[in-house]
Formats: sequence, structure tokens, C-alpha cells
Amino acid sequence: MKNLFLFLFLLSFSLQAQWIAVTSGLTGDIWGVDWVDENTAWIVDANGAVARSTDGGMTFTAAGSVGAAAYSIAGLSATTAVVVTGPASGNGAIFRTTNGGTNWTQVYTATGAWFNSVDNLSSTLLWAQSDPTDGSFHIVKSTDAGATWALASNRPAAPATNVFGANSSYYSIGNTLWFGTGGASGATLANRVYRSANGVDGPWTFATANNQFTGSLAFNSATGIGLVGYWQATNSLGRSTDGGISFGATTPSIGLTRGLEFLPGTNIGWAATSTGLWRTQDGGVTWAAETLPLGFSSSVMPKVFVVNANSYKVLVGGNGGQLLRYFMVVPVELTSFTAAVSGKTVNLNWVTASETNNQGFEVQRKVGEEGEFAVVGFKSGMGTTTERAEYVFADDISGLNAEKIYYRLKQIDFGGQYEYSDEIEVSTVFAADAYAIHQNYPNPFNPSTAITFDLPADNVVTIAVYNALGQQVTELYNGFTAAGRHTVNFDATGLTSGIYYAVMKTADNAFRQSIKMSLMK
Repeated sequence: MKNLFLFLFLLSFSLQAQWIAVTSGLTGDIWGVDWVDENTAWIVDANGAVARSTDGGMTFTAAGSVGAAAYSIAGLSATTAVVVTGPASGNGAIFRTTNGGTNWTQVYTATGAWFNSVDNLSSTLLWAQSDPTDGSFHIVKSTDAGATWALASNRPAAPATNVFGANSSYYSIGNTLWFGTGGASGATLANRVYRSANGVDGPWTFATANNQFTGSLAFNSATGIGLVGYWQATNSLGRSTDGGISFGATTPSIGLTRGLEFLPGTNIGWAATSTGLWRTQDGGVTWAAETLPLGFSSSVMPKVFVVNANSYKVLVGGNGGQLLRYFMVVPVELTSFTAAVSGKTVNLNWVTASETNNQGFEVQRKVGEEGEFAVVGFKSGMGTTTERAEYVFADDISGLNAEKIYYRLKQIDFGGQYEYSDEIEVSTVFAADAYAIHQNYPNPFNPSTAITFDLPADNVVTIAVYNALGQQVTELYNGFTAAGRHTVNFDATGLTSGIYYAVMKTADNAFRQSIKMSLMK
């Protein structure tokens, strides 16, 4: 018999919300929850009973039973879902309904199987993971929406006979899949997190975590931050910064972790533990307790987290059919965000339809595709209003060395919580209105830097570099050049630290100008 710890969470994006209790209609511990869309959700309990919501998790109606202990569900539509079982005796199986739960049909079984999870990667592609049955983890896939199943290729070998999978300890982002491990008392190799970056057919590798029984997993991207919780290690999490290739140890004072989740692509995450629900905004480094509704204690906390990134609703199932709903209020309803180039200025404009507790907007800019976002300004918000509000911001891009610039907004409320807008791209290719050589970037530099210059008309241009004694050390550019903005690179490898001057001149002597550069090695 397995230890049963995990936690399922459904959520979408926002930062202010209130937990309320919802009647699930189920009596067993709710181990499986899955969103189909913002209105349709499926849940299953440890008795195999299923319920379904079509109003965003406000109410649930019975949707039949698979008749055996179940720990995971995958919802494909309002009528089609798949449940996997891990019975106390007999063989685990996969069940499917296509009529909203009126009938459940067994579509797969295997001798000795105990299915821990099922997950839909698309509307037709699913994978399910079971304990080992033949010396390897029993992993199967379906390419026809769960109607038929076959063994996957490259299944990882079990590290020992006392190592299993872990109920609902799995995660997927695109083609990158993970699952955790459980085991019998005394197991020493149940500290693994398995990973495939190539879908269900692998190959699979594993990382070793700091404790046994990796019973819950969450990642914010396929190659980014990941967290692992343990069945029996209190105040302990594993944390990865490379998508689960490796894990280090953290010791937050949050209790025994039963489930984890990230808001996709962000550092915002949640943990369900023996002491309640906790929230992180920095990728699991620090945690703050969430407020539970009256009468809902940590002793009935749920098992699994799952995100619906297209909805502002969350469902969390707990012991004895307990269910929480989290309706998130969007702090700011952003209706448009645009940019227009005027000469050497980018004019940003954005409009909100309503605002709640809005302190303001941080304007962030990224230069080129490989750059990083940096703050270039801040616009105060309207606090709380239902009126339309319009904002403008002018950004001087003189001297920036890139043909493309990216902008985004970081909306911050008065409590310090925040969310990002979508990025917008701006092309900075424009006709120069005067001769100019712009300050190099970076400056100071080591060993190379970029120099941008403008030509209002076609001309022959020379750019040379001189040291502080006026001696020419190199000629960077000499040739006929079309009108517009251009960039040359200066590689100072082999030169000593000091002050250098880049001098630009045209063949017709219409222009001559220099800039001062600092080489620091």
C-alpha cells in the first residue's frame, strides 16, 4: 500500500482573489482535477467517483464512477475524459467516457499496474504513467484521445524493486515531461525525478533530489525553475534552475509539502502543505501563507495543483471531498498597448478599461532579441476605478545599437504584487536627418564595443580609433555607405586599458566628429 500525498491546483492568471468552499458532491479524497477550458472542469476522488463542472467550478454534478481507487484525471472536452486507477488489489486500468460520465469504458489494463497519472498533451495525445511491471516503469500513450493505448518506447528501468511511481507526481510543458518516485519503507533510490525533453517516447534521464519520495512537482518552464516536494520531509523542498536536470536543497518553514504549482512562465507559485496553502513570488525562495475560508483547516488540504492559463478560476480538492475555489480579480484590465516611432523617440500608449488597487506601471525596455529587460520609466496608476484611463510614455532611443527594441509593462499594485503585459516589438530602422556618431555601447568596455553612426545622404565614411597621444591604433571602417543608421564594432583585444577616441569623417569633409571611449581590462 502506498503513502498517498499529492495536491492538484487549477488556476489562471491574476493576483488578487478569495478562497471559498464549493460543494463537490464527492466523499473520497480528491486527487485528480483538470480544466478543459475556463468553464469545464473534471474531478475524481480516491473512491473512483467523478464529478464535472460546466460553470467555471461554481457547481459540480456527478459524472459516474470507475469503481476503483483513482488518482488522476484528464479532461478533453465537456463530454470526454480519461481516468486512471491504482486499486488496492487487482490491476490498474485506464477508463474513458465520451458522454459526460454516464458510461465509463475500460480501454486499457496491465498485470501489476498501478497508474499514478494521466495527462493530455493535446486534444488527441495523452500519456499515463504506472509503477514498474516488467522491470521498467509502465508508461503508455494514446494518439486517439484515449480510445486506445500502447507502451511507449525507451521506458526507464526501475532503480530497485521497492521503488514505485508517486500518485499524481507528474508535470508537462510542451514536449518536456517529468514524473516523481515513491517507494516502500526503507527505499533509498526513491529520490529521483525522471525527465524527458522529447515527449513520452523519451529518452528519459533522472535527477537525484535531496530526500526520498518525490511526491509533487512543478516547473515554470521547460528549462527554468522547478520545485519538488517530499512525502516525508518537513520544511524541505528541492529546487532546480535548469528544468529538473539537477536539484539543490531549500528549507522553507512551510511544513510537509503535498503539492506544488507555478503560474506558467512566471516565478509565482503555490505549495499545499500540512500547515496550509503558501505562495511564492520569487520562484520558491520565499513563501507567504494564504488565507483559507472559515471552517477549512490545513488538515483537509488537497492533493494536486493544475493550471488553466486561460481562466481566472482555481479549484483545489482536499480530503473527504472538500473543494476550494479561487476566483481571481484582475487588478488592471489592459485593453491596448501600442508603440509608434517618431524620429529618435518611441511613443508608447496604453489604455485600461478598469483598475483595482493599481499603484502604477513600470515601463521596461529590451534592446535586441538577446538583451534583457531594464526599467526606463514609471507611470502612476489610477488606484481603483471603473473609468477608462489612457497612458503615454516617450522613450528616447538615440544611440541605441539595435534594429529592434521590445517593450513591456509591469503593473504593480499597492501591496507590491505585479503582473506583466505582453511584449511589443518596435523597428528602429529610420532615415537619419543629420550626420552623427553616437556614444559607443557598452562604455566602459572590455574588450569590444559597438559604435553607431548616422548618414542623411550617401557618402564615403572613415571611422578610425586613436589613443590618448593622438596616435591612430586602427581604422574600423572606410568605404562608400548608404544613407541611414549603421553600426561598427571595435575589438580592443591586444590594447592596454585607457582612453581612446573614435573619429568619424566624410570624404567631402562635410562632417567630422569624435567620441571618447574607456577601455577597462
